[in-house]
Amino acid sequence: MQQKITLSDIKFHPHSFGDRTVRLFRLDGEIYRAIKGERAAFFKNLFETGLIQRLIEKGLLIESELTNLKLENYDLVIRHRMIRFNSYPNEWCAAMLKDGMLTMLDLASELARHGLTLGDAHPWNLMFDTEKNRPVFVDLGSIIPLDSSVWSVYDEFCRFCFYPLILMANDLDEIARLLMFEDRGVVKSDVVELVGKSSLTQKEIRVGLFGLIESKLRQQIVKLPDSYRQKIKQYLLRIENIVASKNNENLNSSVTIENIKQKSHSEFLQTIRKAVNNIDLNWQKNEFFSVEIVPSFFPDSSWTETQKSIYQILTERKPTSVLDISYQPGWYAQLAATLGSQTISFDTDRNWTTQLYFDSLEKKIPLLPLVMDFTKTTPARGLGNHWSIAAGDRLACDLVLALGIVDRMVRQRRLNFEQIVEGFALFSQQWLIVEFAGEENTEISQWRSDEFHWYTLENFISALRQEFRQVDILEPASQASVLLVCQK
Repeated sequence: MQQKITLSDIKFHPHSFGDRTVRLFRLDGEIYRAIKGERAAFFKNLFETGLIQRLIEKGLLIESELTNLKLENYDLVIRHRMIRFNSYPNEWCAAMLKDGMLTMLDLASELARHGLTLGDAHPWNLMFDTEKNRPVFVDLGSIIPLDSSVWSVYDEFCRFCFYPLILMANDLDEIARLLMFEDRGVVKSDVVELVGKSSLTQKEIRVGLFGLIESKLRQQIVKLPDSYRQKIKQYLLRIENIVASKNNENLNSSVTIENIKQKSHSEFLQTIRKAVNNIDLNWQKNEFFSVEIVPSFFPDSSWTETQKSIYQILTERKPTSVLDISYQPGWYAQLAATLGSQTISFDTDRNWTTQLYFDSLEKKIPLLPLVMDFTKTTPARGLGNHWSIAAGDRLACDLVLALGIVDRMVRQRRLNFEQIVEGFALFSQQWLIVEFAGEENTEISQWRSDEFHWYTLENFISALRQEFRQVDILEPASQASVLLVCQK
């Protein structure tokens, strides 16, 4: 029996606005996708044939299931598994972007075997699933019937995936992040100007003459009036018939145009995948993460007082989620993850984030490390946040861990305690563990002057109490620093 819900019962996701026949919405803490018209029958068939389940089992597509919900004006409602942290591609290190791209291409290749493909190729359709240590494709609505021997959205893939990754591999990380967040992404001329034509030529994907003509025509067809679109589609079909007839001359008559198109499409996707896989990110693991140096995640005599205190807090309070914004996060973030908290970390150093990403994969620790400046997190953009939701709304956690950063935000960013604490409160839903380095700290004594006369523990605690109802001082981690535990 169907359960009817109205549009007033739900809230559509701000990013789900481009395709009105397939809309994402929230209801009672769950995430759903409503589909109408012919597309509803199309997706229902994909479920009934078992294809969706097979893609899920391969780890390529987010877990999804048909429901008995009936949303007004829509014909089908699908439930998706909720992923706790919704991060954006411009917040990932290059290794994460590359892994996400390979997942997308593997999904497209699997779909091609069934006469299907992806109608979108931008990385915002991917999310990193910390529970399973892998990227996963989440936009079910992007699956469409295959109608091209090449990937019709190859240009989009280049602008938002392939070209940004080339820039990142050439130490142009910040430029890549800025450009991929804009409407046009990174275009070929950007790569030529910044990296050089010879470097791009070595990596460029060859599509063949027919593929090039078809791809360019399909890019322009959406800009034309309806009457012209049909004529161009007929022209493309005529080209495909010619190519098919040539290929059929020495083949069995059972081979169809669709077979050839599907084979050509699959080969094109494999060519792209090989090109992506061959991009060298020029990264080497730092010895900091070696087993000999990093302490274990089980209490022992080698632990410092700070490590013991934080372990005790995590085990007693059992936060569902933890955000580590400490200076060069690593061990503490991994500790929180091993203790069962869904954990993310912010750091401005992309190399450090990459190290943490690979190390967590190697140890199978469910952790999401992001390239993010806590003092300049991703803002909300677009009408109704349709382009991006602010990091504070997406990535807030039960507990925020902030070690070794307060003094850096003061002296490097020129922030005062009120601004810093306001940021802590934005991302903390319940607790904050923060380290305060006092005058006894050698580094602090070197830069502290009359300009920073207000930099005292007393003033810092006063600012904390404006946002947190309880502020406790633990036993000093050392004579040079104090650990504070705050609760809202």
